[in-house]
Amino acid sequence: MLIKRGQEYKGPGCADPKKTKDQRSDELQQLMQTEAGRKVVEYYFLKYMGALQGRCPPAGLSMLQTILDHEYPNG
Repeated sequence: MLIKRGQEYKGPGCADPKKTKDQRSDELQQLMQTEAGRKVVEYYFLKYMGALQGRCPPAGLSMLQTILDHEYPNG
């Protein structure tokens, strides 16, 4: 997965506001089963934690929960 700085990922596993939180959770768990899928999960984790902008995320955060909390802040 190669994404240039400032570009958004638009491939398989991309964030989709039409999905429910449970659907997204299932999707993220499935993505974790392959190396390519793990890269997608890592991308969203780093994006939401600000690491793509040069900030370092706190150690010990759950990648999947962090993504879900960011994409579904009210539920």
